[in-house]
Amino acid sequence: MSKQYTLGAWMKALARSVLDDSKLSHLGGSTVADVAERLGVSRQAVDKLIAAGHLETIEITTKRGVLAMRIVTDASLERYLEARVPYSSDGRYRIPQQLDLVAK
Repeated sequence: MSKQYTLGAWMKALARSVLDDSKLSHLGGSTVADVAERLGVSRQAVDKLIAAGHLETIEITTKRGVLAMRIVTDASLERYLEARVPYSSDGRYRIPQQLDLVAK
């Protein structure tokens, strides 16, 4: 599932969210490359997770509707990791190298 915003609309939504003291989890996130690095997988593997519906994205487009940037939401990444990766004692995720994070 993805939501689509123009850059201006996304920035306004972020500003409203900050001013309202609401959580930014549905608007904030990381690029596909950052998520791939965090998971230790390729960008293509993250694309597969997005296509399979495991990760939600926000698509930032130009005024003409051309995709400029795709962001994986923090909330969907946290849900995905909570279901698959154990926590360490310090509250961080432990991602073993052999763990298959890409659902088939």
